[in-house]
Amino acid sequence: MKIVDLSHPLTNDLPCYPGDQPFVLETAVSGNVTVSKMMTSLHVGTHIDVPLHMLKNQETLDSFSLDRFMGQAQVIEDTSPSSLDTIEEGDIVLLRTGYSKRFYYPNYYQDFPRLNEAFVDCLIEKKIKMLGLDTPSPDDAPYPIHQKLLSKGIFIIENLTQLEELPLKTRFMFYGVPLKMVAEASLIRAFAVL
Repeated sequence: MKIVDLSHPLTNDLPCYPGDQPFVLETAVSGNVTVSKMMTSLHVGTHIDVPLHMLKNQETLDSFSLDRFMGQAQVIEDTSPSSLDTIEEGDIVLLRTGYSKRFYYPNYYQDFPRLNEAFVDCLIEKKIKMLGLDTPSPDDAPYPIHQKLLSKGIFIIENLTQLEELPLKTRFMFYGVPLKMVAEASLIRAFAVL
């Protein structure tokens, strides 16, 4: 068994979407006691979006059972319909673009690859459970791809890393479990078990 960590570390230099609250971690030490606190947008680092992020009157994260955040996954590298030929209903699709290598670049939130609607329609047709990306987003404002996926109950994981450590089109277990929050998103510790 091999475990591959797919999350970026949470540090004070974490890139942040323009206008969002940056990740701030403060630590206080008194004698032998260490206490830390953080302030952050829930959309920094490796995180998951559920439908409430883009659609009104949807459930908060704490409403979903744990099995919604784990399952059989496969890595693909392109957005052609043929890349999905081994994907089955309920699978988790992880799209490897290699863009995570630019995570700390100043233009990380501007130059990322976007998804096309034809590919997204194929994902919806396949009835996948989640889509994981090594980019900050599948699209730009006004976020039609977000809305399309989330309206079909397909959760979106953004800012994955180390997808190059995973085999292509090979089934493995993926875990992207959020905190049990009354919210529309959460930072996660994503990992794969091969």
